[in-house]
Amino acid sequence: MKTYVLDASALMTFFEDGPGADKVEELLAKAAEAKRPLAMSVVNWGEVYYSVWRARGEKAAAAKLHEIAQLPIEIVGVEVELGKLAASLKAQHNLPYADCFAAALAQARKATLITSDRDFERVGTTLKIFWVSRCRLERSSADLLSKVRGFSGPHARKPRTSEKRGLSSSVFLSAHNATSQPRRLMLAPDTVGCNRLSGDGSPRYS
Repeated sequence: MKTYVLDASALMTFFEDGPGADKVEELLAKAAEAKRPLAMSVVNWGEVYYSVWRARGEKAAAAKLHEIAQLPIEIVGVEVELGKLAASLKAQHNLPYADCFAAALAQARKATLITSDRDFERVGTTLKIFWVSRCRLERSSADLLSKVRGFSGPHARKPRTSEKRGLSSSVFLSAHNATSQPRRLMLAPDTVGCNRLSGDGSPRYS
């Protein structure tokens, strides 16, 4: 499996079930299967936190952090060299500063950046990018509801490719309200490579 870095926009696309969410879900499922978590800068993790807080309040934001902690995502702290690389990207390409940390992490790890943020087009060919927003998504409300484990209504969806590979035992989806609730992809408690949260909801690095 390739090495990937998640931008905040890609993770928010997944949680909000936006265009390209299926592709992010597929990468997360593959990361769980390979026991090789996707990387994400703590700066971009913070972007998700404050975005959810502003939209739905502090409790919802705290709950979202716990959801992230159950995904195969490695939260990476900012060291001096990574901070310097991010600053150089800001100086050269005038990216939004938070985006510079996602780009810097991807460059440092020679990884592909997963994003839907068109600001990264400024970087040009110096960065490998997986464009989430270019993925086509066609889904009805009934299809979203059918992701609930055990749903057996008349519109129940067919198993995903990942489920056919036997991943359904370790990955499951739930959606309580197809019109207003974001998706959740939960992994088994013993999933290798998950990040963990301390008591106050902040990331605990390995």
